[in-house]
Amino acid sequence: MGQCSLRYREKEFPLTGFQSIWQYALGVIVSFVLPVIVSAQETEGYTTPWLPQNVFEGSRSIDSMFNIILYLTMATLIGVLITMAVFLYRYRHRQGRRAIYTHGNPRLEAVWTLIPTVIMILIVAFSQSTWDELKNPQRMPQGEDVVKVHVWGRQFNWFFHYPGQDGKHGKTDYVWRQNTGDPAQEIGLKRGYVEDFLDPEQIEMFESDPQNVDVIEPDPAAFDDVVTSVMYIPVNKKVHIQISSIDVLHSFFVPQFRVKQDAVPGLSGHIWLEASKTSAEVVGQFSPGEPKPFDIICAELCGQGHYKMRGQMFVVSDDDYKSWLADNAPEEGEFEDEYDDEEYDEGDEEE
Repeated sequence: MGQCSLRYREKEFPLTGFQSIWQYALGVIVSFVLPVIVSAQETEGYTTPWLPQNVFEGSRSIDSMFNIILYLTMATLIGVLITMAVFLYRYRHRQGRRAIYTHGNPRLEAVWTLIPTVIMILIVAFSQSTWDELKNPQRMPQGEDVVKVHVWGRQFNWFFHYPGQDGKHGKTDYVWRQNTGDPAQEIGLKRGYVEDFLDPEQIEMFESDPQNVDVIEPDPAAFDDVVTSVMYIPVNKKVHIQISSIDVLHSFFVPQFRVKQDAVPGLSGHIWLEASKTSAEVVGQFSPGEPKPFDIICAELCGQGHYKMRGQMFVVSDDDYKSWLADNAPEEGEFEDEYDDEEYDEGDEEE
């Protein structure tokens, strides 16, 4: 049998050696990194290249944690890149050089495993108190001065449910939900006539079941509730937000507050916030007396229209908030007239 030999010809590259590595790196920085930093600096309300202005004092620790993680990862990245550059130059191809093989270094591997583990444990310990302060239902602010809002997510809209003068959120039920464009009907607020959207057979089915007959009865606490497709909150007041989903997973995220809470069907999430500035002070005004809002973003991929699921949060003075709430409240007696107290009272007595 004849012998065959393999030959290769070295290719010449336009840039070789240690100098070319830094030229490539400089090109990447100029082409990609600098434009991102410059564009971020030009964005309204942004005080750093990566985060918008924080208007919630309770979330300052989130910014601190972000910076700590950023600097740690930045130092790690720089160290890795420098090591790569040194190794690329030191162990570059040279005539007559032979490769040296290694089977690993257990001590070195233990070190680079232990250090990240310790860092991760410290980050978790540092962030636990922040998580507990902002998201523990037992630590939600209470009292008459606390603004309560129930936020509902639905493909691909946000709805905001405020209690009326009684301070109570009216009940909602999926049976009452209607795709009419009316926010109150979209979330299934129990007020109005079920005869308007349920078939007689469906009504009879509920009425015949003692355990479910109350499903089709309106809730008097809902008569004065306010339900809108935009969110208003007063400045310098604590706001307790309950978050739910009507259909799929969503996530309520307002970057200027550093608050983010998933909306899970069948469950309720809780967060709270307190704005130290109005939205007009941070992002400006469309015109005098017409403030710009903070963006509410859905941070969970929720379907093909996910990109459209943006809401508006206006942070205004307490007087402007009360005025807005009054303007959007139902007219007095608008729904009470549709509710026959005597009929339901008699039904309760018969039971």
